[in-house]
Amino acid sequence: MKRRVKLLIAALLAASAISATACGNPVTAEAEGEPPVVDIPSDVDLQTYVLPLDAYIFSLKDHRILDRARAIITTACLERFGYRVAVPQIPEPLQSKNAERYGIVDIGKAKRFGYHPDPLLISNRPVEPELPAGAYAVMHGEVSTSTGTQVPEGGCLGEARRQIKSVEQDRMAPAYALAGESSRKARNDSRVTAALGQWAACMAQRGYQYTDPLKANDDNRWQEKPSATTDEIQVAVADVECKRATNLVGVWISVESAYQERAVEKNSESLRELKTIMDRELRNAATVSAGAR
Repeated sequence: MKRRVKLLIAALLAASAISATACGNPVTAEAEGEPPVVDIPSDVDLQTYVLPLDAYIFSLKDHRILDRARAIITTACLERFGYRVAVPQIPEPLQSKNAERYGIVDIGKAKRFGYHPDPLLISNRPVEPELPAGAYAVMHGEVSTSTGTQVPEGGCLGEARRQIKSVEQDRMAPAYALAGESSRKARNDSRVTAALGQWAACMAQRGYQYTDPLKANDDNRWQEKPSATTDEIQVAVADVECKRATNLVGVWISVESAYQERAVEKNSESLRELKTIMDRELRNAATVSAGAR
């Protein structure tokens, strides 16, 4: 079973329950170095929520634009070498990368699927076309020539990356590193650990001994089953209800946003440069797709 959680949550450090999640009230940070957080939303839509560093990391919709452009260029390149391959259909993503950032939050899905993924998400994936014999090597640049013609450096995929001026992975790495560091700091922030403690206490009142949502999500009992059992559904529903009762998600996303905002301010120049390169790649990809219609 593929887990729902998109961002791994560290183990719970403390289970103290203090009143820190009141809707609309400032949540103070006693520990030095914790960024201030004033507004704590009580009803967060993670599907549409945008974190400060999201501007410097391609979204799932961005990836669809880029993947389609690369596919168009790659298949056109393969055709030059006599390989006719259909451009794969790349569906629109059904949810954002933040939708299940802190585990399951949709009570309807919890009641239907427990911690198992929504079948629609599984079926909403591009279907890779079958490649004729020899096409793979040309696509990946494993041969230098084919049918007497020079293969582009890095194959047809390399040609696609160069044509849309793809951002190199090492250029993107700092943004991912900043997001990961902000996530770690938020997880260890006193306000988040307090909210996690409240969540764990709420779960305990319902008879479930989990110290954090990841442990509930990753319970080995669920991993062994192809679909949700009654017990799994009951735990998942309690998980979501306790998140709501303690406003865990509202506190967590607000605190993580504060850490990300601090990271953006400290790295503004390099991030602006990265954003310029990302925007250029997206424009180039959109031009390729528009020309193929």
